[in-house]
Amino acid sequence: MGPALAVRRGVEGPQDRPLRITARATVTPPEAGRQAAGRSQQIRISISDHPLRKAGVRTAARGLRSVVRLIGAGGGTSLPGLFLERFDPTFLKSTASAANARVILVTGTNGKTTTASMIRHILRATGSIVAGNEGGSNMTRGIFTAFLDVTPATDYIVLEVDEAVAPHLVEVLRPDLLVLTNVFRDQLDRFGEAESVAALLGRSAALLQADARVVFNLDDPLLGFAVKDRLGPEIGFGVDPQTQESPESFSSEPQICPRCGGDFDYTVRTIGHLGTGACSHCGWTSGHGGTRARIVEDRGLAGVDIEIDGWRASLAVGGIHAAYNSAAAVAAAGGLGIPVEDACRSLAGFVPRFGRDEVLDVAGHPVHVLLMKNPAGANVVINEACSDPRTGSAVVAVNDLAADGRDISWIWDADFESLVEARIPLFPSGRRAQDVAVRIKYAGGTPEAAEANIATAVRQAAERCAPGQEAVTFATYTAMLAMRRGLTRAWRHRRANAFQ
Repeated sequence: MGPALAVRRGVEGPQDRPLRITARATVTPPEAGRQAAGRSQQIRISISDHPLRKAGVRTAARGLRSVVRLIGAGGGTSLPGLFLERFDPTFLKSTASAANARVILVTGTNGKTTTASMIRHILRATGSIVAGNEGGSNMTRGIFTAFLDVTPATDYIVLEVDEAVAPHLVEVLRPDLLVLTNVFRDQLDRFGEAESVAALLGRSAALLQADARVVFNLDDPLLGFAVKDRLGPEIGFGVDPQTQESPESFSSEPQICPRCGGDFDYTVRTIGHLGTGACSHCGWTSGHGGTRARIVEDRGLAGVDIEIDGWRASLAVGGIHAAYNSAAAVAAAGGLGIPVEDACRSLAGFVPRFGRDEVLDVAGHPVHVLLMKNPAGANVVINEACSDPRTGSAVVAVNDLAADGRDISWIWDADFESLVEARIPLFPSGRRAQDVAVRIKYAGGTPEAAEANIATAVRQAAERCAPGQEAVTFATYTAMLAMRRGLTRAWRHRRANAFQ
């Protein structure tokens, strides 16, 4: 999701004659307040050479995407999709049928973007032509836009989809493979508790065609219970950690059996409620069999080495969450007939998606960008950064826009205490910088001055690092986008001045 786009559409001319379509987009940067005045851009696309038919509408949608990118209003991943939804609602189904491509949907709370990217990377390594929503726009409008790149030659369509729209897209696209990553508390204002998300994913699995396959996280008791009635073939995945985290790391997470509500006894616990265990009352189990990634070496921010069925992969992304994403991708590849050996070899060359274990250069200082949006995800990346001796400072940037979730109470369940114990400068930032500062104080730390401008906070943090150290930015989704945009503008300004 890029800048917020408020769109007014108009159609000039009768339905049976050539037409002109006008879209006015008011662009408001995500970091700005609701009352902020955005730039207004009017986009006129004339398709006077075409009658009102599907080919003309699709041509216009591609034109919209090009213009949005040209005027710097974002990546053009949403507005074309809105346009297609309005004027060609059957576009998804008809395009998928014409392409005769195999469709893979990836959904769940955490890891959608990286898992889908890994699957595309593995498939492309086999020489296949792969399409998908690589910009990360995972609502229906983003899926419509992604299908503009689908052609009859496309072999696979790999899409990450939001949990709320997954059931609808399963019905429309009839995927060959549905990959379910995990279920955590996330965006409470949208979904409520995790059980609501599990129910959505269970419904998505139930709507699959009989010959389609579900790839799901065996370590997630909630997810396993949600898909238990699925009659079609299933593929499971999980992770065997290098070390067991202390019980205090999971104090905010439930230990409840999803079947009977009794105590769920873990033998190994990894992230939040994920792990291997069984219910002492009804015998419900999780975390056995399937494609399992064993963590061989955790290199902190530098990456993690895993082993799957005897085949080793050295990943450029760190943390146990990277092992889960890799296990999901390899399991999905196996469901498509790709051997584990080939999938693991491909992952060695995988490059992280923007904002997810990405390293930026800020005035000569390396800045590691880690996305966080809920307690489970935040705790994993905090542990990743704190375990790396190169971490010299940290920015905690929290926004509360729609894409982040309006409710930020989750920061009180995130392990800020470990950040304080690392004894590094901590910079609160984002729309809710003051709330972050208070959270750091309650964790026993002394935050730096709160700075709403995230790019400014990142530069300040980078300057506090000694040679050989990295600044780390923990950011919610729109905070990450605002940071990248602010740093890019500053770079362009410096570059322009250099030529004056």
